[in-house]
Amino acid sequence: MHKDEIPGRGSTGSAQNRRFRGALVVAEVSLSLVLMAAAGLTLKSFAHLLGGDLGLEPEHVLTMRVLLPHHKRQLAFSNQSIERLESLPG
Repeated sequence: MHKDEIPGRGSTGSAQNRRFRGALVVAEVSLSLVLMAAAGLTLKSFAHLLGGDLGLEPEHVLTMRVLLPHHKRQLAFSNQSIERLESLPG
């Protein structure tokens, strides 16, 4: 039996196969570096967003959710609420 006929043993293939595998390794390493750089930039942007000025004081903000059964009632309630809130000082 010739050494090239034994599965898993013998030569590593033709020069073309070796070049192809080498190119795949280079592509994988390049892609991993690009992905790591993108992840780092994403984390940096997220940290910048967390530390940035919001333009308001969030400790003095009131939010609420009101669910009403009909669209007309929702619209009327929203309009009345906005009118009343706009009339408040501050």
